[in-house]
Formats: sequence, C-alpha cells, structure tokens
Amino acid sequence: MVTNYQRGYQVELQAKAELIMNGFQVIRATGSQSPADLVATSAETVRFIQVKRTKSRVNSQLKIGIREIKTLVVPIWATREVWVWKDRFGFEVRQIVV
Repeated sequence: MVTNYQRGYQVELQAKAELIMNGFQVIRATGSQSPADLVATSAETVRFIQVKRTKSRVNSQLKIGIREIKTLVVPIWATREVWVWKDRFGFEVRQIVV
C-alpha cells in the first residue's frame, strides 16, 4: 500500500526532474518541515517551491501551499512558488507567490 508521504515524495521527484531538465540545480528538503520542499538555483535566480498533490481539489491545495510558502522570508531576487500536481493530469498549477 502506497502512503500519502510516498505519493508526495514521487511528485516532488517529478518537480525536481523538470527543474533539472530546465537547467536548475535542485535541493530537496527531506522530511518537509520547511515551507519549501525544493530549492532550485541557476545563475540568475533562486526558486523556493512548495509542492502539493491532490486527486481533485487543486484550489484547496493551492491555498494551503500559498499559506505555507508565505511564511518563508526570501531575498527580493528569489521567488516563492506553489506547484500543484493533480493525479492523472500532472502539474496543473505553477504559481509565483508575492
């Protein structure tokens, strides 16, 4: 039986792979006690990303992710983002949080 933790971990790996394919170096916050699950860096920027997974409720997961990532203080040149994965569809939302 697959646990929610395992499902979330798989989605984080999907996001990490996508970022790496786009030229970022990525660090994953293990245990996810941080508001950001992933930190992606390039020569131009740093992205702090909260990754959420849902079967159907994209908007509710987006709201939760925004609330969590807003607690993170980042430099003005970095971004805080929430990515929501909907089962059977992939990433439905990638939103920058200001």
